[in-house]
Amino acid sequence: MALLNGVGALSYRRATGAADQAARHAGLQHARDVWEEGWTRCRDGGTVEGRALFANNVSNCYSHLATAAGSQERRREFLGKAVLAIDEAIAIRRDLNQPADVAIGLNNASNHYSELASAAGSERERGELLGEAAAAIEEAIAIRRGLNPSADLAGSLNNASSCYYDLAAAARREEERRQLLGKAVSVIEEAVDLHRGLNLPADLATSLGNTSTNFLALARASGGEEERRRSLGKAVSTIEEAIGIWRGLDLPSSLAVALGIRANVMTALARAADDGEQQFSLAEQASLCIDEAISLFERLGLTFWLLQAYPHGVQLHLPLAHRREESRAKAQEYAGKAAEVLAAYGRDAEAEHHRELAERLAAGWVPGDEDGEGPPSL
Repeated sequence: MALLNGVGALSYRRATGAADQAARHAGLQHARDVWEEGWTRCRDGGTVEGRALFANNVSNCYSHLATAAGSQERRREFLGKAVLAIDEAIAIRRDLNQPADVAIGLNNASNHYSELASAAGSERERGELLGEAAAAIEEAIAIRRGLNPSADLAGSLNNASSCYYDLAAAARREEERRQLLGKAVSVIEEAVDLHRGLNLPADLATSLGNTSTNFLALARASGGEEERRRSLGKAVSTIEEAIGIWRGLDLPSSLAVALGIRANVMTALARAADDGEQQFSLAEQASLCIDEAISLFERLGLTFWLLQAYPHGVQLHLPLAHRREESRAKAQEYAGKAAEVLAAYGRDAEAEHHRELAERLAAGWVPGDEDGEGPPSL
């Protein structure tokens, strides 16, 4: 069993560190196959500790494979298998009275449930899965506070902020949304303080990115102008610090994600601007951020992120197309690419919309030309 675990671990480490997407996928598949063999052998006569270990490892493999899945259906399949495997690992470790390992499993389970929620087929299913994610991470935090491992606690707090953010997005009442976003901000600021104190720059940058996203959402949900401005200011300062850290660490995939967050923040600032030229300048900054993010995702072959980034790029460039020919060309390019990626994931209606948009832009259409209407709003 030790040999199987070692072989799988070697493939997993090589895969997760590979820049080439095909090599990454092949390595993850090999690790999964090896670990699933170990999992099966432990069920048939091995130790329960080994069974929990292999189940945990298999779960992580399926989670990574889901990120690069070629379709939404395949992604749901992989994430479902990840959840089943991690639930088995947690149950075994509870029986063995291993709280630290239970907390690790709960942390992973929360991530898997959140990912599965993003691929849910209905709002009801999404809400149920997000509830499972929140319950798992809250239990993990409670365990880790008792064990007092600061880095692990900070990681769980980071995950909790994402859970509360997603729950806020699904909330139907404004007051409930603000309360959940307040919880998200509270736990992520604690995570930032812990990561800063532990001198963990990559973890700090991740937490800062989540902080920016939460403050941006809080600004949108705020009831007063002063609170909105304060939240936007925090959103700007935290994402700028995160981007600086990622550039210094030379981690392009994480940098690309942070640039996408900054694009959202700049767009929010543009919408809040009173002056037309300031609004255009901020919107232009947002478009440049998404351009750099898309370039990085393309270079790294991260299709799942491009699924979100291409439509985001279209959305940011269209309002600028009446003043920037480059933006009209970018909107056309991204719309065409979005159509291809969305179709591959089975999102046919969205793919057709972007395909038609690309064709109109290719024919020379400029948003805002018809009937004297203005350009699309930001």
